[in-house]
Amino acid sequence: VCAPRHFKRTDDGACIPCEDFDGTQDVPWAALASLAGFVALFLASDARSEWRRVRCLQRYVQGCRRHLVGKSKIMLSFYQVVLLSKTVYSVPLPPVFIDFMNKFSFLRFELYKLVPLRCIAPYSYHDILDLVLVSAIILVLPPCARVLQEYKLTPVWLKPVFERASHACAGQRGSLQKRLPRALRTRLPSWDFDLFKAMLVITYLFYPTITSLLFQTFSCEQIHLGRFLHQDYSIECDSDAHNRYKVLASIAIITFSFGVPLLYLALLARHRKNLAHADAQYLSFFFADYTDEHWYWEELECFRKLTLTGVALFFGQQGSLLQTALSMGVMLLYI
Repeated sequence: VCAPRHFKRTDDGACIPCEDFDGTQDVPWAALASLAGFVALFLASDARSEWRRVRCLQRYVQGCRRHLVGKSKIMLSFYQVVLLSKTVYSVPLPPVFIDFMNKFSFLRFELYKLVPLRCIAPYSYHDILDLVLVSAIILVLPPCARVLQEYKLTPVWLKPVFERASHACAGQRGSLQKRLPRALRTRLPSWDFDLFKAMLVITYLFYPTITSLLFQTFSCEQIHLGRFLHQDYSIECDSDAHNRYKVLASIAIITFSFGVPLLYLALLARHRKNLAHADAQYLSFFFADYTDEHWYWEELECFRKLTLTGVALFFGQQGSLLQTALSMGVMLLYI
């Protein structure tokens, strides 16, 4: 925990005075711009431009996308698990390795750390949990809505809402297309295809970070005066305020941390017998890298992340041999 008027630098975790923040050295703008460009290129490759040269680029990206996406997911999963494991396992690592991994700290997608909010207004870990709980609710709604639609379980009172949203998005898309230059105009699939695909990918990217932050609510450390939260020593674990957050975090863990992989599984199970059909292509991010017999494997990967970045906190005391051995055993099960 940094002193007042200090913030924690993202690349090495050092506490820096607020006066030394210049807005450039602490925020990985180049890395974030590259990541945003990659995501935009990935989504745009499904469109079909009216400009012939752009169509050629899109066909090339579509040809390479399967291999690029597969390798990118492997790399992203590795870095996220390793970066988030620092809050779960108190295992000393070589300084050179720590410095190297800190260069990729932006892959944790902890957006509240990109700017020194502590220099603007003081906040505690409870304020972060408020943000995390709201984010979990927002991110879990799209897959829930899609499951209801796929299994025809949508309540009667929600159907008009979905219909109005569909018409509104279709109108906005048509209006935007008319304003674009001809070279940038595209013939896109239906709005819900792109919208749900983008939201599912965003949920996938933020899933490990939100899960880890929720489980950190239960990570306490015994000090002479009592038990205090490991992430914020100003919070006493046995206080009434923190006990309320424990209840909220428990609900969020059940609905988000365990619920999101189950929602993915429910969507894929609906199309498991015909994954090549156009109706299932918005889920291609989750099954395209696996054989048809192993369409469910990405969901098992989500549970692996859940175990290594969250559930492992309950394997024993942080940094203990038991916790490390059980975590290694979980990893061996996936080999």
